[in-house]
Amino acid sequence: MIDGVWALRLGFEILGMARLEGHGQKFPRGQALLEEKQLKFHIERYGSIAHLWSSYAVHSDGKQVARGMNSIQAIKEAGGWRVTSIVIQAESASAPLPKKYLP
Repeated sequence: MIDGVWALRLGFEILGMARLEGHGQKFPRGQALLEEKQLKFHIERYGSIAHLWSSYAVHSDGKQVARGMNSIQAIKEAGGWRVTSIVIQAESASAPLPKKYLP
C-alpha cells in the first residue's frame, strides 16, 4: 500500500513510499536560497500503476514566491516502483491550486 511521499534518485527509481515529515529540496539561486516544500499530496493506486498529486510552495529567503502542482505517474516492476512521467505546473490566476491540496 502506498501511504506516503515519493523519494527519487537518478534513473527515476523510487527509493521508497513513506511519509516524510519536513520534506523539501533546497536550491542555491545567486545569493538567495530557494526551498521547495510539499503542501499536501494524494496517491491513487490501481494494481501496478500509481498516480501522485503533490502541491508545493517555493520559498526564497523565507518568503513564499511560488506554488504549484506535481503530477507523477509510476509503475511497479520487479525491482520496485519507477517513475514514468512527471508534469509540473506553477499556480497562476487561471490555474489556482485546488482547495483540497492546500494545508
